[in-house]
Amino acid sequence: MSLLEAKAHVAENFRALELKLEQAVDLGFIDEGQAYYNALDTLLEDTEVAESWDELAAVIDQGKTLEEDFDTWLSLKGYTTIGLPWPTSAAD
Repeated sequence: MSLLEAKAHVAENFRALELKLEQAVDLGFIDEGQAYYNALDTLLEDTEVAESWDELAAVIDQGKTLEEDFDTWLSLKGYTTIGLPWPTSAAD
């Protein structure tokens, strides 16, 4: 997978996380000051400007953390989710 393909995949995952956030908020999750929404927006921007796998890997790590937060909260409300596939290197 090229860096450009990986960036597109990561951006798609962030759009999926935005949908998860909307679902969580609809179920009562509190996004104080739109912190999660703003974090996702920043991560999308960081994805666009990433110029190396190392830079993209840092963005992916932050995205995985947000995904885990949403999934944990949704599971506490009785909802199950499927984890997003994240690119891990140029060899993927």
